[in-house]
Amino acid sequence: MRLRSATPGRERWDIEPLLGSPDLAEELEKALLLNKGVVKVSASPVSGRILILYGVGSLEASVEALLREALERLPSQKTAEPPAKRGFNALSGPLLELLPALEQLKRPLMWSVVSHGLSIAQGLFVVATLNAALEKNPKLLRRLLGSRFGIMSSMLMISTGANMYVQHQRKRAWRQLARNYEHALRARVLAAIEAQDLATFDQQGTGRLLSLMTKDTARITSFLERGVDDAVKNALTILISGSLLLTTSPVLVLIACLPVPFMVLPLRKLGQRASAARTRQNERSDLFTQHLENSFSGIIDIKSFTAEQQDIRRLSESARQLADAELEAAEVSSLEAHLMQGAFATGFVVMTVYGGLKTLKGRLSDKVFARTMYLFPQVLGALGGVSEVLGNYRAAASSAERLKEMLGSRPSIQSGPVRLPKGQVRGEVLFENVVFGYEPSTTVIHGISLHLRPGETLAIVGPTGSGKSTLLRLLLRFHDVRDGSIRVDGHDLRTLDLQDLRSAISIVGQEPYLFDGTVKDNVLLGHPQASDEDVAEALKSAGALEFVNALRGRMDAQVGERGRKLSGGQRQRIAIARALLKKAPILALDEATSHLDYETEAAIQRSVRNASSRMSMIVVAHRLSTIRRADMILVVDQGKVREMGRHDELLAHGGLYSFLWNLQSGE
Repeated sequence: MRLRSATPGRERWDIEPLLGSPDLAEELEKALLLNKGVVKVSASPVSGRILILYGVGSLEASVEALLREALERLPSQKTAEPPAKRGFNALSGPLLELLPALEQLKRPLMWSVVSHGLSIAQGLFVVATLNAALEKNPKLLRRLLGSRFGIMSSMLMISTGANMYVQHQRKRAWRQLARNYEHALRARVLAAIEAQDLATFDQQGTGRLLSLMTKDTARITSFLERGVDDAVKNALTILISGSLLLTTSPVLVLIACLPVPFMVLPLRKLGQRASAARTRQNERSDLFTQHLENSFSGIIDIKSFTAEQQDIRRLSESARQLADAELEAAEVSSLEAHLMQGAFATGFVVMTVYGGLKTLKGRLSDKVFARTMYLFPQVLGALGGVSEVLGNYRAAASSAERLKEMLGSRPSIQSGPVRLPKGQVRGEVLFENVVFGYEPSTTVIHGISLHLRPGETLAIVGPTGSGKSTLLRLLLRFHDVRDGSIRVDGHDLRTLDLQDLRSAISIVGQEPYLFDGTVKDNVLLGHPQASDEDVAEALKSAGALEFVNALRGRMDAQVGERGRKLSGGQRQRIAIARALLKKAPILALDEATSHLDYETEAAIQRSVRNASSRMSMIVVAHRLSTIRRADMILVVDQGKVREMGRHDELLAHGGLYSFLWNLQSGE
């Protein structure tokens, strides 16, 4: 048992008995999840590794101690699975489950069998013809070629043309199947990723999720398009040529196979090493993609802090680790292939020497020796192809394991059965003694209660880090409360249909995200069927129409990746327009005007109030001047409600709100 990596709340371990043992993986996951503080466990029989996510400071013992205790408690037969059951069988499950059904494979497989069978038959026909002619009389061959040269040439051209047509159909069938499969698989993976909780995105990282969508699906598709076809070709060659070899001279075949038994155990060990190396390569690839994405996203900060060289060093180190992992995987696979080929090549040399001596002494016919010398290299080449197919198979199987983990991951936030159509939502929000923490060992919201009546505006203010934005995340049910409840129109959020709940709420965050596309595309995100007039009206209400009309292309102007062609204030106004166009009964603004000057902010707030007169509004703000007209103001500090009331009441109270007001107003 060896620690691979560790960060606060996350540890990855190598567990040798886990390799190739799906039963142990399942039992170990169940055993560890019984421990207090363990959030998630993912054990892989493919790589022999286990990933444990836990609340920082919440475990009663170290992760190593929990692992050792769990392994000791499990039945001995589960922890001592014989090596013979590991390797290929352990890898086959996830990949075979993800590959298309046999019904879809029938057509490409048929073309593969016909195409490769025809190629093999052509070679065997030529050898058989030459052997037959030479055996009777060498002059017969010359007469045959001379008298029927035209017929033989025509037959050769026809068979070659037929073979070319069949090969084209074979490649086309596999290509079409692979492209359709890749599209369907990526759609499944994307749906599975987007269905996950926000905690999953925080834990997995962008790099790993991008790799799942691109590299992992591509590896499986590549194996489907070429690997299965190569496997059919090699299998047919070994089956046909091997059978002919056995019928031609079993003794020579036996001599050629003498080194094989000595290679079984080394090849099995190398196969396990190759699988583990592929897993390490995938992990390093994820990290490199993550680092690259972070660098590109933060290029402004990198340049402003003149940290280019530091970032280059960080990326170079990550790239070096990836290159080392790729080299290790390639070297192990290459060693496995060369060991297999070397064993059979050694056997071929021994067979050639033995057969040649027997032929010279007249104990073996020229025909048998010639046929053996032709057929055995065919088998040898096919066996070399098998090792290449196995390498591609392991890469695809490793990716399949990762994809199956995501596809089988069940989000902890599950949609409820109660439907709440947007048109019927009144906009009442009630928090009752809500307690919440992002980690089991910490609490950031301590028993908060609030009541937003339909059509009213509730403002939430307080120092940075007091939990204001967290309340909005809980309202959208990005997380579930630890204790207490949140209700919309009297319904507990956990009972509501998630789509209905989130359709009833429009939110504008502190750093609104704009997608690479046009202004109109971004505004239409929440209401794709809206007309251009509706979009223009929403832009006007958000104070954005004037600057949008000044852009080249107006509403069809490109905003760039993450909206980088626009200023921070312009991005916020586009996001506000997007929220208004959605026409949700509840509008949540989380520092939504922080990039605007006071005059523009005040004008937009007036427009928003007019446009959302029937909406219930929750406004999180640092600038107290923007929320002084709210129906109710909640003052939050360290996750607790310190004060509650209207602006004048809170000023008269002389508490934290009054202090913050005087601090901002200079009074």
